[in-house]
Amino acid sequence: MTDYVCVATGDWNTASTWDVGSGYPGDGLGASDTATIGAYTVTAPASLTISAANAVALATGGTAINAKARLVNNGTLNLTSWTMNAFTRFTIGAGSLLDTSGGNFNITSSAAGRYIFDSSATSTSRGVVDLGGGNWERSGFDVKSYVHFQYVDFKNLGNCFFTIMDYGSTLTDGDTTFGTSGAYVEDCIVEDCTLNDGVAVPRFGGARVAGLKFIFRRNDVVGWTGTYGVYLADYGGASRAGTKDLSHNTFKQAGGTIRVLGYEFDLKDSVLDDVVVYAISSIQIIESANLYRLKTQDLSSADGDSIKSSYIATEKDNPHTLQGYSTVTNNVIQVTYSLGYTDDGDHALVSPLLDQTFNYNIILEEKSGVFLNALGSARSKIYNVNHNTLYGNYNAYGSLARNEAGGSFTGALSLHDNLIINKAVISGSLGFNLTTVLDDQVTAMDNNGWYQIETKYSGVTSATKTAGVTAGYGGNDIEGNPEFFAPTRKLETWDAANGSGTGTVDAAVTYMLGINGYDSTNKTQVAANAVSELPSDIVEWVSAGLAPQNVIYNGTASDSTDVGAVAYSAASGTLKTGSGVLISNPATIAGTGQRKIKATGALASNQALIVGAGKRKIIATGLLQSNNASILGAGIRTIKGAGALISGMASISGNNKQLSPSYEAMNMPLSISAVIAMRLSDAPTATN
Repeated sequence: MTDYVCVATGDWNTASTWDVGSGYPGDGLGASDTATIGAYTVTAPASLTISAANAVALATGGTAINAKARLVNNGTLNLTSWTMNAFTRFTIGAGSLLDTSGGNFNITSSAAGRYIFDSSATSTSRGVVDLGGGNWERSGFDVKSYVHFQYVDFKNLGNCFFTIMDYGSTLTDGDTTFGTSGAYVEDCIVEDCTLNDGVAVPRFGGARVAGLKFIFRRNDVVGWTGTYGVYLADYGGASRAGTKDLSHNTFKQAGGTIRVLGYEFDLKDSVLDDVVVYAISSIQIIESANLYRLKTQDLSSADGDSIKSSYIATEKDNPHTLQGYSTVTNNVIQVTYSLGYTDDGDHALVSPLLDQTFNYNIILEEKSGVFLNALGSARSKIYNVNHNTLYGNYNAYGSLARNEAGGSFTGALSLHDNLIINKAVISGSLGFNLTTVLDDQVTAMDNNGWYQIETKYSGVTSATKTAGVTAGYGGNDIEGNPEFFAPTRKLETWDAANGSGTGTVDAAVTYMLGINGYDSTNKTQVAANAVSELPSDIVEWVSAGLAPQNVIYNGTASDSTDVGAVAYSAASGTLKTGSGVLISNPATIAGTGQRKIKATGALASNQALIVGAGKRKIIATGLLQSNNASILGAGIRTIKGAGALISGMASISGNNKQLSPSYEAMNMPLSISAVIAMRLSDAPTATN
């Protein structure tokens, strides 16, 4: 054993760097060496390897920020432990490995002490810190530091990883200007960690950043033991302006939780695989544009946070998908029950403590999970529920709202412009299911759209209003098939069309866990392998499939917009088929090839128009009614109405043309070169 003390700035494996005069710590000439670095910079070159058999106990510390101890690791260093005293800087170099094989990093602290943690690694030559289960911890709480880790893989961290702390002012450290107090962790991996110190919650991401910047982005946090996998904290006791970026991260752990202590944080553009957020601030955070896959738990907020523009796929039995959020908007919630089914879900257990808003959400429900439930007690707050689309297999459990176990709505419940659509006719299906019967549990409701719901207002009573009759109390509700643009769209079909190509929830989530290029085999990031899609792309694609194309939902909401979560979309520029009525203003297809505008019931359009060459048809097997049914161009073209064709202008220009009402033609006037009236011998079949 040799005790080495640094006496000059230099390379680790240069004898003149140390006081002994020959050799260097861990050179293999003796076991259990120690090394102490004061106000100097020691660099471990890329060619250096200190093996586990020759691991060194390291201590560092300076006297001021410009008289600090600095270790730059570009090689492979095995340490038995590292005591980081005040005024230490640690730089993680490209292609480097620092391994403690279970030894600890201990950060000591003082009111004046300063620490700097940074990296010079690159996306193609990353640094690695592997503690082998050892702890990265601190002796005191108010450790002040500047942190910028990038392209670093942290592996096998032990009980407490505590990195981002409070420096407190602009810092110039000789060769580097760090700017205003900041905390950055970018493009990093946190893998196979314990992260639970049993005293305070574990922290990766930091605490007490009193400055302007807090950045935790493009990181992959995968696999941990303990309560929390990561603690993201911006602690200051008040709302503050400044850069706060918690984006483009992935978190994967069965039943995992990340803890957030922050003010006005927006955790966004991230993928959480069976991981939920536990927020502990009194000022709400936002979760936006994320992908959540839930297998063992539900999303919940204790403080009324907001969740928006996210895709939430829950596979649980009896899910209580969203609890305690004050604002839930523009989300897609897909409910599969793929892990078992004993009871229908309740997707929003309304809060007894918070006013809540649920607007512009889509529920894709495989069973009959209800949207809102007042469960177990009176709920006396304000609940606004507007412009949502519910699409499921609804039965007597209910679809839009219910109460049970003595629960009731005693505050203000307002529901407008929602679409509640049953995929099939199910005997006994309910819209409302208010088993605790009280007058005026529903304060106001109107302009909601319904389809294939047998009893809409079960338990909805009032001494002064009649549900479904009184204006403002369902009197302006609408009944009819919305004829969604692509109702089979969901996470699996997105994956088949736009993701991995496999077409399963598992495959879609695995694919999206690659937004940073995560390599699960080598436990690193490969930037070239990063997928380009974001969770918002899934939300947009699936939502577009739930656009109603039935004109009865166009502009008929209480606010004069369209009913439901997605705006009405006229049939335009694409193949449109339907089993009932196709109503469009206009219905247009342009281009070449075999194209049809088709309805097996009736087709009504201000202008049904096909432009271009190829075999084209405008067909309705019942009634075709169009102010201007036109086909322009060469090729076989047909306008057909199997029952009657009524058109202010049915026009075909060119050769090989047919205008064919099979029973009765009522065209006034006609502008065609050839008219052939014929009974259809091959009525088209329904295509959905």
